[in-house]
Amino acid sequence: MSDSIKKYYEMVEDGHIFESPDGGKTIRQRKYLEHLLDKPQYTELELVETVANIARHYKDAKPSLILQLAKDELSVKKVCD
Repeated sequence: MSDSIKKYYEMVEDGHIFESPDGGKTIRQRKYLEHLLDKPQYTELELVETVANIARHYKDAKPSLILQLAKDELSVKKVCD
């Protein structure tokens, strides 16, 4: 196995990778697979429908609580599907 491949696996095991968007002028470090963790696993329409459904049942709840409940519900649903 080449040294560069070994180094790659070491960085992945550490949980970080390095990238350079401008061909080497600047280098940034980020968590491995960070781009996947930041993206929601549901569409905007799914979120709006879920928020509306929860809001119908809990009319006195704060909007921020309803939004968080909807996001949690959609995340659990994606895992269970």
